[in-house]
Amino acid sequence: MSSTVRALWQAVGQASKALHLESFKRVTVRIDPFHSNATAVRDFLSHVSASRVRLTNPECSLKTEVLCDRSEPTIDIVFVDGRRAVVRCGHLSCLEVLQTVGQLGAADHGQGSQ
Repeated sequence: MSSTVRALWQAVGQASKALHLESFKRVTVRIDPFHSNATAVRDFLSHVSASRVRLTNPECSLKTEVLCDRSEPTIDIVFVDGRRAVVRCGHLSCLEVLQTVGQLGAADHGQGSQ
């Protein structure tokens, strides 16, 4: 395995470990399996479905909607305080999706504790 691939897998692992659902009430992943970037979102879904991540907020509802309309993958996040965020994943890698969702959760968690 090349050092670049190894570094990428390490970065994905670190981003996955840093992912927490404390700030989220609901996460809905909408995916068309025939979209060109469906793999990255499926990989994100496997990371966010891990028991370690789910235990950070057992009350967070994780839903998956499988579409068949060639639309780009999206992640719809509803925060505990009712705000919403939509992450459009059409051109993002799994690492970028993990980092983006992680930053949303960390930023909101930081606001809530102030």
